[in-house]
Amino acid sequence: MKKKSLLFVILSVITVLLIVSLCSLTTCKRADENQNPSSESNKIYASGTTMLETPYGSLDFFKTQSETSDIRQYLMYIPKNTSANMPLIVYLHGGSGKGDDPNLITSADDLPKYLSEGTLGEVKAYVLIPQLPTNIKGWKNAEKSLITLIDYIVSSYDISDVSLTGHSMGGTGTWAIAADYPERFSKIAPLSGSAYGLTDEIDKFINIPVWAFVGSADTIIPPESSKNLVEEITKAGGNAKITIFDGADHFSVPNLAFSDNDINLIGWLIKK
Repeated sequence: MKKKSLLFVILSVITVLLIVSLCSLTTCKRADENQNPSSESNKIYASGTTMLETPYGSLDFFKTQSETSDIRQYLMYIPKNTSANMPLIVYLHGGSGKGDDPNLITSADDLPKYLSEGTLGEVKAYVLIPQLPTNIKGWKNAEKSLITLIDYIVSSYDISDVSLTGHSMGGTGTWAIAADYPERFSKIAPLSGSAYGLTDEIDKFINIPVWAFVGSADTIIPPESSKNLVEEITKAGGNAKITIFDGADHFSVPNLAFSDNDINLIGWLIKK
């Protein structure tokens, strides 16, 4: 009789443990599903880790898991105080940011550095900063992967609209990608970018507000290419303008554009 009682107790304990384990697994699975609604996306985009924090937000680092994507990692600026329908700024870095070290992006005197240091104050927008590998020539060569990434970010966050900007190679990419995907962006702001070869595609820019920035003393990418394209867009009835910083060289443009409160480039990019 005692043996039967002991056996009953043991079986009861095992049954309870099995039920608790099953419930725990189910709960975890449901929690994961709620946090990551797209299992297909999880195969492509890994969880992020906080790389830098400021009083205004964090710069998080993500790696992509897709072997076919030309973009394998990116930074995401997430404001400390988020709200519904916040805009997204997509920022394309210059040639010195290529590689697999995200510090290459934040070390340049450019928007990612300003976000990481908190020098711009409160930026009321998400900022996506993809990193281009060294084996990819320029942003146009990775534009399909970039659009896929943007679509993923837009579906993952509560995003109202998307603007595009970038400096140097990123400024050139801003011009080129906006010409290929004009319906994707609410505004574009190419900085020190080349716009050569786009005069036959003026119609692509008619419905996109454009604000280009160049330095008059830029000897790397002549400012005339952006100046000429802006003039052609304006003649065709588009909403385009250009700011030429007198005496500024190629690398001075980002600081002049983003730090000037009168210009307020961030505010222009996110204004609805």
